[in-house]
Amino acid sequence: MTGRKRFIALALAALIFACTPHVPARAEEETPMDVEFTLNVSRWEKVPKSGEISLFENDSDEIRRVMTADYDFTTSQLMVFNGEGIMTEVGENLYGNKDGTYGSPQTEVDIPPHGFMIVYRGGVSVKLLLAFGFAFEGAMLYNSTMTVVRRIYGSYDKEAGTVTIKYNKQQPESENCKSFLFVGNSTTYFNGIPLKFRAMCAAAGIEVSVTYCTFGSAYLYEFADENHERGKALRKALAARKYDYVVLQDAGGANFEDSRPAMDVLVPLICETGAEPLLYMRYSSTSDDSARTAGAVRHYQNYIRLAKLYGLRWSPVAVAFEYCRTGHREINLYAADNSHHSKEGSYLAAATLMYSFFGVSPVGNSYTAYMPQETVDVLQAEAARAVETDFTAGRIAPAEVTIKGKKYVNEAYEKPYTVTSAPYSRGKVFELFSDIRADGSYAGKFTDGMKTATGDDVMCGVYKSEDLTVTVDLGKLYLLARVSTDIVGGPWAPGSLRDAEVTFEYSADGVHFRPASETVRTSVVKVGSSGSDLRTFRAEPELPEAARYVRATYSVQSEYCGISEIEAFGTDADPLLTAASGAAAAAKKALGGK
Repeated sequence: MTGRKRFIALALAALIFACTPHVPARAEEETPMDVEFTLNVSRWEKVPKSGEISLFENDSDEIRRVMTADYDFTTSQLMVFNGEGIMTEVGENLYGNKDGTYGSPQTEVDIPPHGFMIVYRGGVSVKLLLAFGFAFEGAMLYNSTMTVVRRIYGSYDKEAGTVTIKYNKQQPESENCKSFLFVGNSTTYFNGIPLKFRAMCAAAGIEVSVTYCTFGSAYLYEFADENHERGKALRKALAARKYDYVVLQDAGGANFEDSRPAMDVLVPLICETGAEPLLYMRYSSTSDDSARTAGAVRHYQNYIRLAKLYGLRWSPVAVAFEYCRTGHREINLYAADNSHHSKEGSYLAAATLMYSFFGVSPVGNSYTAYMPQETVDVLQAEAARAVETDFTAGRIAPAEVTIKGKKYVNEAYEKPYTVTSAPYSRGKVFELFSDIRADGSYAGKFTDGMKTATGDDVMCGVYKSEDLTVTVDLGKLYLLARVSTDIVGGPWAPGSLRDAEVTFEYSADGVHFRPASETVRTSVVKVGSSGSDLRTFRAEPELPEAARYVRATYSVQSEYCGISEIEAFGTDADPLLTAASGAAAAAKKALGGK
């Protein structure tokens, strides 16, 4: 069967069939099935020719591992059944990886104890192709197998030379079903992460449907490009039905600067359909085990920055992998190529996604993906830990500067602030420039440690310029050697920086403020391809100033004012305060006081 014909057959199956509820195997077997058919087996323990079905047995009490190097499973489709006659794996086109020209991330197929596997090529019964499509669920898959979520039963009669398959057709989605579109590459589609996510949600009482828009090695910038084939595919998928959520995952080689321009396009594109964009923080896929921690940290920092900029919810799959990989070496999270994820890895990712997006812990979830319970328990616990704890190894360090030979840290990093002015609002597209989220909370753009690179990007937070004052609470007293900020003249306020000014003030209690030293401003510079204006301002006293609060007041001859960062470089004031307190106590004692 040609690739195009097989695609049509699978697409047909996806339209005809959907999910069968999970009920005990014995109860299902006693219930009449919607679909049941019997086919002849042409070969046993051999690779079939076109139009033939071959069957591989496992009569032992142990797993039988069939190596792809021993069989030519290219252009073949495989169905694996366990000892209860339940289909557990489905896949296709497994290369033997012999000559180095072609390769599969999966080099073996495991047949469960007392189970069996059927293998076939083109020219077989349409009923079998539809059963494959029903098990496949419209998933994306290359050169591998994946866990089957739907309940499909199989049995064979060796004496008669036949195999029988039966299953129930799908039930329509209810009005409570939450629809997900997964956008990304093999880090999403390999080994059926979306399907396991759906199965775990179902076990938790949450009805979910999943749709794929995934391609091998795809980058988000390709999906953002309306002229790229992947960009066209995404727009077609978004137009085909209404989704509640769209899960985004970028390529392993993408860094923050690669992903950000794509997100500028994708976030409003998705929001305009009424769906909520979500981020799947991909795991480290490097095959070098010693480099995986660094990879996890890199992905964590990239996705955290994206989540903060766009106000998106995210799932720390990278963290779950790092916790499990370092704490449970007995569980292999990677496939045979040591880069893609294994069945265990896909389960771990699915558990983390469910907890992140629905707030439902995976611990105790009844869906096991046919894995040992002790393995499932560990994966569920590590997924929960990733969501519930801070990943200290991935924390982005605040900026540092050296002033008069002494090092100072930006103590304003990730600190809260308040703004007196009304936020910027000028339609869907321009909401990306707002510092206020839909729920009314601050996006935190002014203290997130990220400065604008182009002057018209989402690192900027824009407010109306009248009475624009920002007060940052540093949390405690610091000795500040420099405070600084910027003003950006982007599309919201062209030519607004000609007479722009900023004044700074310090306070220990948030009530009584004193002026900082004179503010120095730089010349206006052009940034980005759009030629936006940028001017920075800073106050640097002769001696560090003690303050907990920093207040910046902006004066701009424009309706709007764009800001990307406020920094307060200082050192901890506690040693000074302790010394001063000690000196005061000593003086008091010397004067006869108690």
